[in-house]
Amino acid sequence: MKIRKCILLICVVMGCSQVVAQTSGGLPPSRKIDQKKESLPSSRQSPASSQSETPKAPLELKPFDPGAAINEGWSVFIGRSGVVDEKRAFDLTLGGIKSLDQSINARIISVGMNNLSVFYKCAQDRRVRDYFKGESLNEQRRLNDFYSSDNLVWSVFLLRGRVDNTAQFFKELKSKWREHPVNKYVDFLGGKAPESVDHAYSILTQFADTGDADAALWLGFRYECSDLEPDIATALRWYEKSRDLYLRDNASEQRIKSVSDRINRLRLILDGKFVR
Repeated sequence: MKIRKCILLICVVMGCSQVVAQTSGGLPPSRKIDQKKESLPSSRQSPASSQSETPKAPLELKPFDPGAAINEGWSVFIGRSGVVDEKRAFDLTLGGIKSLDQSINARIISVGMNNLSVFYKCAQDRRVRDYFKGESLNEQRRLNDFYSSDNLVWSVFLLRGRVDNTAQFFKELKSKWREHPVNKYVDFLGGKAPESVDHAYSILTQFADTGDADAALWLGFRYECSDLEPDIATALRWYEKSRDLYLRDNASEQRIKSVSDRINRLRLILDGKFVR
């Protein structure tokens, strides 16, 4: 796909505004199917009288709600109930996605696919973690869906994603999506791409050390969610730094909540509250 087309797709869909990073997840509550509650007897029945009554029909089973399953999958992954269960999170999310119609549920499916890629990259459970499968999943998704535009920009900067002309890509990024944090790092490099993956992360470290919340967040992702052996303690330190900087900068509630969820998740894992 041509570079200009990529960036135009970004701006058409995202309105040239910053979105939650690729390792965030979850979605707004989906529309619930109304259920009629089974009426209960108003008074206690004696054994004799209950035996003479016509047997009641069994309670109606609640229909499967794919959107709720995807939401629950993210909740389980971050340990909202006090325990992290990554395999169950993966199964719930995959089941939700498979039950949705792409033609009418593209937005929810996009969130679910994003969550699956996060599970592959960030899970500590070896039954789930597969960084390169997560990367492949991102590459297969459309560039104009809710999350993939932001993923593309970070992936190119971190030398994970390829485009025809990197310099031109960053030039158009600055023109079409001025608020994206990657512009700061590219400007620092004189409009050029980093020389290597390690060089890219060294730039992020320099910015994080001087108070850049986005850089600190992505350093946290590196230690939790990359092809490196995960280092939960180091990832946690960067996430905590990122959260503190976002609070200082009065960032959006969604951004702060997203980082706080990751902090709570890693604390649970370090405390052993983790299903293996």
